[in-house]
Amino acid sequence: ASSTSARFTITPTPLLQRNGHILQYRLIYSSALATSLTRYHVVSGDQAGNRVFEIDSLLSHQLYTFSITSRTLVGWSPVSSTVTVMTLPYRPVGRVQNVVVTSGTVTQSGAVLNVTFEPLNIRDRNSVIKSYIIRVREPSKTAVIATRSYPITPAQADTSVTTTVGGSTLASFTTYTISIR
Repeated sequence: ASSTSARFTITPTPLLQRNGHILQYRLIYSSALATSLTRYHVVSGDQAGNRVFEIDSLLSHQLYTFSITSRTLVGWSPVSSTVTVMTLPYRPVGRVQNVVVTSGTVTQSGAVLNVTFEPLNIRDRNSVIKSYIIRVREPSKTAVIATRSYPITPAQADTSVTTTVGGSTLASFTTYTISIR
């Protein structure tokens, strides 16, 4: 398996046990995030008569179950036992949403900003998000002047995040650019 595909090789049932010539294979697969999908054709075969199925457009870092059935002129065979495959993780493709600075506090040691944002959509995560990094810089400068790593647990992955960033590196009455990744 890769981050978005899985490949299966099956050895067909011996000819004398088939009840006829196999006309078609149906690969049935599903995940917790995807509805049940089916493939109805043999993608390729190797020199030993094995059949190779390659399924692409899968979601990364997801647990999929696969089973197969074949069809002869007599009808469809019973569905095989299931095989479970976890696709590999991949970097997130989405962006956090609704980033809002809800308030700011100025102290003798600097300014602190309260930041709220929505987490990545589950389909854009491509893995388990373990933390977000919040960076603050002045718009006219490239140097990051404040960084905050915000670790999260799987239970927090679907809830809005509210945290603070800043301190002695932030000045009051200054415009800042905030990025979250």
